[in-house]
Amino acid sequence: MANKIQIKRSTTNAAPTGLANGELAYTSNGEILFLGHPDGSTGSIAIGGRRVPGTLTANQALVANATSGIDKVIVANLVPTAIYANGSTGSAGQVLASNGTVAYWLTPDVSTTYDLLVVANTEANAGRVRLDPSSGANDDVLFVGANGVTVSSNSTAILITGTSGDITAVTSGDGLTGGGTSGDVTLNVGAGAGISVAADAVAVNANNGIIANSSGVFADAANGISVDASGINVLRGDGTLTVNATGVYVNTANLSVATSQLSGDVALGSGTSGNYVATITAGAGISGSSSSEGGTPTIAVVANNGIVANSSGTFVNAGDGLVANATGVHVVAANGISVAADSVGVTTGSTLTVNATGIHVNSTLSLTDLTLSGNLDINGTLTTVDTTNLSVTDSIISLARGQTTASTLDIGFYGTFGNATTTSYSGLFRDATDNVYKLFSGAIPEPTTTVDTANANFALANLSINSLTLTSALAAIYGGTGQSTYAAGDLLVGGAGNTLNKLSLGTDGKVLQSNGTAVIYADLDGGTF
Repeated sequence: MANKIQIKRSTTNAAPTGLANGELAYTSNGEILFLGHPDGSTGSIAIGGRRVPGTLTANQALVANATSGIDKVIVANLVPTAIYANGSTGSAGQVLASNGTVAYWLTPDVSTTYDLLVVANTEANAGRVRLDPSSGANDDVLFVGANGVTVSSNSTAILITGTSGDITAVTSGDGLTGGGTSGDVTLNVGAGAGISVAADAVAVNANNGIIANSSGVFADAANGISVDASGINVLRGDGTLTVNATGVYVNTANLSVATSQLSGDVALGSGTSGNYVATITAGAGISGSSSSEGGTPTIAVVANNGIVANSSGTFVNAGDGLVANATGVHVVAANGISVAADSVGVTTGSTLTVNATGIHVNSTLSLTDLTLSGNLDINGTLTTVDTTNLSVTDSIISLARGQTTASTLDIGFYGTFGNATTTSYSGLFRDATDNVYKLFSGAIPEPTTTVDTANANFALANLSINSLTLTSALAAIYGGTGQSTYAAGDLLVGGAGNTLNKLSLGTDGKVLQSNGTAVIYADLDGGTF
C-alpha cells in the first residue's frame, strides 16, 4: 500500500491549535499550510500555501547573497509607502540620485544641466515641465493647460490648441446610400421604381400615359379621356355616354364589348336574350355536366348499392328476405320470424319467451355439442366445469381481468387435497399486499379473491429444481443476493430494506473503512480543526 500523509483541514479557522510534533494542517481561510512545532506545544509554523515562507518577523530575511541582502526583487505592481536612501526618505523637492556607489536624495540645482525632465511639484508651477534647467527659469518650459499645449522658448510662445467635435459617423437615411465613419464620405440618392438619378439631377421616368418635362409630370390625354387642372375625365362623345358623379352610362340600347374580363357579378334583366354558359354543380347522389354556350346541361341520379336507376326511374333493388312493390320495401316473414306493421320479431314458442328484454329459454338448455365462432360472455359469479380433461388452445389465460385500478385481488390458481377429516389447498398466486409470487400449501380456508396468508396453517411450499434461470436477480430476503453480475474483488455489503449491495474493489492505495454511514474504500483522513 502506498504511504499516506494525513492533513487536518479547516474552512473557517485561520490557524490550527494543538498540532502534534510534525503534524500537518491546512486552512482554506488564507490558504496556508502549517506544520506542528517540534516541541509539540509552542504552536504551529506556516510552511507553505499563499504565504511562502510566511510572514517575516524580527531577525528574518530573504537571503540571496553573502551580505544578507536581496540581489533583485521583480514585481508586477509596486505601491511603496516610502523609499529609503542613505537611511532617510528625503525632503520635499529632492530627487533620487546615484554617485556610482550608493543611492541618495539630492536637491536639484537649476543652474546645472541634467539629463532628465524636472516636473514642478508646487501648486504655483503645476503642469510645468522644465526641458533644459540650465538656460534660465522661464526658458524652454512646456505648459499643459485645459485649452491645449504651450511651448515657451526664449520668451516666444507657441500655442498648440487641440480640436474636438461631436460627429463620429455619417449614416445614410431613407432614400440615401453611402456614408461612413472616417475620412471624406459621400451620400447618394437611391433610385427607385420610376426614378432615375444622374450626377446633377433626380428625374421621373416617363412611361405609358405619363409625360415628364421641365414643367412637371402630366397625364397623357388619349381617346375618350381629357386631362386638365381639374383632373382626368371621360369624354361624353356623340351622346351615347352620360358621365356624372354617379358613374358612366350607355345611352343607347347596344353595348358592344370586344374582349372583357369581369371579376364581379353581372346582373341580367328580364328581357335578356341570347346564349350564355351554364354551370351545373353535382351534389351528393347527383351527377351533372356543364355545357358550352347554347348547349344543354344534364343531371342524373347516381345508382349505388340497392338502388337501380334507368330511363323508367329510380328503384330499390330488393334482395333476399325483402319485397319491393308499389307500396314500399317489405321484410318477408319466414320460419320463427314474425312481421308486423312496425316491427320484425322472433316467433314465441313453448320453450322460448320473447319480450322487450330479449329472447329467454323457458327450461334447461341442453346442447350436445356447441361451437361458437364469436365470444362467450358469462355474467354469473360462479362457473363450474365438470369434465375429465380440459383442453384449452389459448396460450395465455387472463385472470382478474376487471382489476384495473388498485391491486386488491390475489392472482393465481390452486388445487384441493387432504383426507377424510382435513381439506387443504395448494397453489401459486401473486400476493396483492407485496406483489410477490408465492407457492403455498396448507389447511387454510378455500381461496376466494385472496389467499389467507395470516392463517396459522398457511405455509410456503417448496419448489424442487435442479437449476434455475431468473430474468431478475433473486432478492436477499428470498435467499438470493439481488445481484446478477460480479467483478473481481466485489464485496457484498448489507443495505437498507434487507438488501445486499455490491462494493467494487477500490483503487490502488485506498483503504476499506467506515464513514459512519457506509463501508467505503477511501484515503485516510486527517480530520478537521
